[in-house]
Amino acid sequence: MRLDVDDAAFESRERPASPREAARWITTHPHRRNPNVNDRLPRLVDHCPELRQTHDLVRRSAVMLGVHDATPLTGWLNDLSLSVLAPLAGVAGAS
Repeated sequence: MRLDVDDAAFESRERPASPREAARWITTHPHRRNPNVNDRLPRLVDHCPELRQTHDLVRRSAVMLGVHDATPLTGWLNDLSLSVLAPLAGVAGAS
C-alpha cells in the first residue's frame, strides 16, 4: 500500500543536514553531488544567509581554480572581507 504524501509534509520530515554534511555539499562540485543533495542544498541555503554567502564564495573560488584564472581574485577577496563570515574574512585581510 502506497501512501501519498504532499511535498510540504515530506520536507518537514527530512533530517536536517549536519554542519559536516552542509560543508561537504557546499564544497562538492554540483555535477558530482547526489541528486537528492542538489534538491536539498538550495532549500538549506535559502534559510541561512551565511550559508548562502559561503556557498557563493566557495563556488566562485572553485571556478577560479578550475579555469586557472586569478583575475577575479581581487574582487573575490574584497567580497570575502566585506562578508559576515568572520573566520573567512580574516583570510582576506591577511592577503
